[in-house]
Amino acid sequence: MMVLLVVMSVLLLSRNRDRLTAPPPEPTRPAAADDSDAAPIQVKGQGGEGCEADPATYDVTVTAIGERATADASAQPLYLQDRDSVVRKYFLDLNGVSNAERLRLTSALVIGQRLKVRFVVCSGNGSRYLTFVQPVAAS
Repeated sequence: MMVLLVVMSVLLLSRNRDRLTAPPPEPTRPAAADDSDAAPIQVKGQGGEGCEADPATYDVTVTAIGERATADASAQPLYLQDRDSVVRKYFLDLNGVSNAERLRLTSALVIGQRLKVRFVVCSGNGSRYLTFVQPVAAS
């Protein structure tokens, strides 16, 4: 009798196992090109008179964010490291930048973040002002 009960239980359990459905597929994340966090940020009006645009796009990593010289200063100093491990000082002038763009820039400019950037170089003192910032997704 006991053997019959065990055999019936095994048969019932094996038949129910076939009725189980497969788990749903994993949700897919949109490609980085569709991700608003990775969208490029254009910053107009950087540097002023005597500045020339560098047409190249550079891959850099944020290494430090400096303090503004005075409370009224609008240019934020940033230290960015290129692929050759050279750290250079850049500026980001926030005058004329909308609040929405400021928020995006603030979230993109964190230490360790990889970026693609373009800038203008001012002839008087060689200062570099960022004109294009695009976060690079971690791989």
